[in-house]
Amino acid sequence: MMRLDDEATWPGHLLRCLDDGLPLLRGYERERAAWDRRCEEEVMARVGRDPNPHAEGRAAVLAACHDIVLGCRIVGYHCTRLTEGEAVAIERDGLRTLTPELFEGRIERALALGLIERGVAETIIAKNDGRDGSRAGMAWFVFRTRDLADEGGVIRLFSSWGGEALYGRYEDHNTVGPALARIGRPYIVEAAVPAAGIETHCDVGERVMRVYLERREIRTGHGNGMQGYVREDVPSDAILRVIRRDDPEFERLTLLDTWRSRLA
Repeated sequence: MMRLDDEATWPGHLLRCLDDGLPLLRGYERERAAWDRRCEEEVMARVGRDPNPHAEGRAAVLAACHDIVLGCRIVGYHCTRLTEGEAVAIERDGLRTLTPELFEGRIERALALGLIERGVAETIIAKNDGRDGSRAGMAWFVFRTRDLADEGGVIRLFSSWGGEALYGRYEDHNTVGPALARIGRPYIVEAAVPAAGIETHCDVGERVMRVYLERREIRTGHGNGMQGYVREDVPSDAILRVIRRDDPEFERLTLLDTWRSRLA
């Protein structure tokens, strides 16, 4: 189980692979950065890129790194707003990906508990992104703790109940928006996510390699963050913690006392 912010948790053979390849990787990034600077200064240089002499070696290191990472679980953080019952259910049953049944079931339970009015529930069910929106079939995570302290990136997830597929259409709605903001409280779900199932717009191994390089002050041109999603439910034995807003660990992870906005 890897924590990207703590190399002491990384597999030893992964670190040896990266350490052995470090001179080559440094050379690759040096050549890449030089070419990028040239393209900024010379328009014609953008037409055809000179081959990077370290590209083949880098590809070999990356492939080995990726193969190792695929056998690991990476600790991720799912930011959300939940009722107490929902938090208990995640601890007991795991974190489910977004489906129409999950989405509409949450609305029905909130209605039965008196957390929302019937008119609000009917409005949401009639028009939402839980069935065929861009988040359908996914559960999203960030994998660097620094992203938890990015107020602009996470405050909406903590401020409205239901997730982006629910509140995204209704943040400015004069009835539904305030109703969603009154339900539940902020939570962070910490989970050990199988790396082989993480989709993050490039190889997971490359994300890990970027973290390694940037920590050694080698710029990759892409940054060293990592966000992504899975398309399978995360089982209960992979849930490490469900952290409530009033838990001191929540404040430690989010650096909440530095935020400009108050988080209810």
